[in-house]
Amino acid sequence: MEIIIKSSLAVMTALLSGLSFLVIRPSDGARLPTKSSSLPSVPCASIVYDVKSHRPYVPMPPVVVGRWVSSKCEIRPGPEFLIRDYTFYKNSTFSAVQYYYADIFCTSASYALVSTGEFTFDQISWIVPGGVEVDYTLQQVIIMGYTDKGTDTLYRNINRTCAGLGRAKWVPYRIYEIFTFMEVARSKGNNADLLFLDKDCTAAINFAIHELQLMRVEVWRMYDSTSVTKLYLGDVHTDMGVRKSYRPTAYQVALHSVDDKRCDVCQIVATSVIRHPPLLKPISTLPVQLEGTWVSQMCETQPLGMFLMRQVTFIQDGSTWLGNYHFFSDEDCNVPSYSIYAEGDYVFHDLSQSMADVEQYDLIVTDVKVTPRDQTTVINLNGDVGNVCGVAGSWRLNVEQDVTTTHGCATLGIVVPHVQPDLIRLTVDSEGKRSILYMGQQPSDGQYRVGYRPTSFQEPMVQCKATPLSLKNGGGIFNGNRNSADKNLNNSFGKFLFCYLVFYVYYIT
Repeated sequence: MEIIIKSSLAVMTALLSGLSFLVIRPSDGARLPTKSSSLPSVPCASIVYDVKSHRPYVPMPPVVVGRWVSSKCEIRPGPEFLIRDYTFYKNSTFSAVQYYYADIFCTSASYALVSTGEFTFDQISWIVPGGVEVDYTLQQVIIMGYTDKGTDTLYRNINRTCAGLGRAKWVPYRIYEIFTFMEVARSKGNNADLLFLDKDCTAAINFAIHELQLMRVEVWRMYDSTSVTKLYLGDVHTDMGVRKSYRPTAYQVALHSVDDKRCDVCQIVATSVIRHPPLLKPISTLPVQLEGTWVSQMCETQPLGMFLMRQVTFIQDGSTWLGNYHFFSDEDCNVPSYSIYAEGDYVFHDLSQSMADVEQYDLIVTDVKVTPRDQTTVINLNGDVGNVCGVAGSWRLNVEQDVTTTHGCATLGIVVPHVQPDLIRLTVDSEGKRSILYMGQQPSDGQYRVGYRPTSFQEPMVQCKATPLSLKNGGGIFNGNRNSADKNLNNSFGKFLFCYLVFYVYYIT
């Protein structure tokens, strides 16, 4: 068990991305904004309070019967741009429509896939707390292209890896079957023989729908007494080549109930059909000027069943960042496992060639400190032989240790110094009131690859207001200021609650 835990810690830490401060310098060659992109922000402590106190109702087993749709143009590793429209029926069958697009705003449809099959709930997930494992059988997949060029490319690619689709070239807006797995009776009667129809021509498009293997439904009660229901399905592996064999260990962006009238995109998708795909309008984006503090808007899911809340601060000197990364073992982010404080530099690399209004940066981690928040982490950190993660055998609960001098922490997969290619995207929320920051999603397996640059994003962070106290030594608003008073707080959650209340009273009152 200890080995498994240590492996999980290493992978989770390696999944950290966006550990940097990203203010553009003229010498970097990037385009300079004409004015500040900052929008009015709320106190960081207020956002964290909402995340930790405003929790959803989670039905078990998940009540998934109904129609679920995307709330925005989704970006998958590749990159792939898509909108999902899934329906689950009372007879335990499903229909999953995926619309794929040529651009990051989902304004130009390329093709659509429609998958049908059956599903059954299996058991509570032992990897992802709060989730349910699901078994499914895929029965049929059909495809439809929307442009002459795109449809011809699909035909050539699929026919190259799965010959026998016919000599006639495909044409737009016509349905073609690329997967079949069905049992058909040869003759009528009780003793009829079964004929298995089996065809799989999906490899050329890296198709897999293993996201159905993990589900979670959340019902959020809003402040106006209405509710919003969301469906979380399993994550998609960042390596397109292994998607067919990957079983989800985290969630991807949520689908919304089609009844969510607050969601404009949802209503556009709800009125669409495969022959008339949803076409969205470009969203507002901002030039990269990121001075200030950014914080998680939710308890973020991470591979291997861990959960994360982030706070990243961009200092006004134009070259310094600092970040606080707090890992939890529960889906409500109330049971802390360990915290990482990091800082470093950044270098602008280039504009993204595959995604509009996205910029590439090389992020440099130069200093890292680690704080164990539970006894399991303490035991694992103290289990190392040699000074490969701070001073061997010296780790104590809630006591921070600098691991820079040991060139990182082998147990947690941290290497210092460390260069991480990344992606940055800055937008505004649906109401146009708050700045939203996206940073790149690292490999699903947590393995560091020299030169690897993400092709998709983590959950976005929102800009907020912080005080010098909340930034001191990376203490942040999650676990409080590191001073002598902290030593009297033996329970890490109690420490968070105490320090948060101090900040909340300071900001609100």
